[in-house]
Amino acid sequence: KFLNTTNDSYIFHEHLESENHQYYLHQFVDMATKHDLTYVGDTELAAMFLGNFSEAARTTLGAIGDIVRQEQYIDFLTNRRFRHSIITHKENTSKLNRNLQSSQILNFYVQARFRVDPEPQENGGVKYVSLMNAEAHFNSTDPDTNIVFKALAEKARPVNIEKLATELKKTQKMDPEATKSVFTKNGFSLLFQNFLSLHAGEVEFTTEISKKPRAFEWARYQAADKDAKTVSSIKREIVVTSPLIKTLLPYLDGKHTHAQLVDKLAEHTKKGDIKVHKENVLITDEKEIHSVMEQQLPGALNWIAKQALLEA
Repeated sequence: KFLNTTNDSYIFHEHLESENHQYYLHQFVDMATKHDLTYVGDTELAAMFLGNFSEAARTTLGAIGDIVRQEQYIDFLTNRRFRHSIITHKENTSKLNRNLQSSQILNFYVQARFRVDPEPQENGGVKYVSLMNAEAHFNSTDPDTNIVFKALAEKARPVNIEKLATELKKTQKMDPEATKSVFTKNGFSLLFQNFLSLHAGEVEFTTEISKKPRAFEWARYQAADKDAKTVSSIKREIVVTSPLIKTLLPYLDGKHTHAQLVDKLAEHTKKGDIKVHKENVLITDEKEIHSVMEQQLPGALNWIAKQALLEA
């Protein structure tokens, strides 16, 4: 099921190439050590977070003093088959500090990876706001927390926490220190549960759809490959495309008007690259195809914008 959503090039490179040798994490670290390198950690902090496991697993894993051994057992528990490891020179070992300070989150731009339940819930007379992502819920009864995360959920792009605090001071009369406190209290916990993503700086994309939209050049290049099923967003995330989106992306070069884009989609539909149905019957009439593409273009452009595929 997973491979059905990937590009042929990925299947060939990852599963069929002749030079394809697998190693456990501890074996990789052993090899790195022989070259005077040392293991730092994984780029996916959530993968290292013991709080995502049951109490029994947390207790057992927490008793392991060796980080490599601990993460090796995490791999067994989660059936993880691919890692993104950070290594450094051996002389940097003494400088490593894996104890994150809650205030460090204030150095980053943050973006919501959740949606907020529009209606406050109630339990035993206490109202709370619920944040939801694909894996979990986060419930809050704290008014400041609710204000901050509702505002964050409305942001299309990663936002500087200082800037968000200034904005909420104007719109909600909220003390900037209270905004920062929400992140220092909850930030890393939510990050480790994939409720937040962190960025070192601004991510330049737009959600505004211009008269001649321009998509991320790399995504356009990827979509032009006839076998491609995924493209990369400006946020460096993998986006699974549909035949309509894949066909549309290469033409979002800042030179085509919406009317021209409709014409291009209609041409590809007539060729069979895109299939449209009405009451389970394939549409072949040219005028009807053009009408359907005219209706579908705005929704497709909005979807592309939300995936961070449009250049600012």
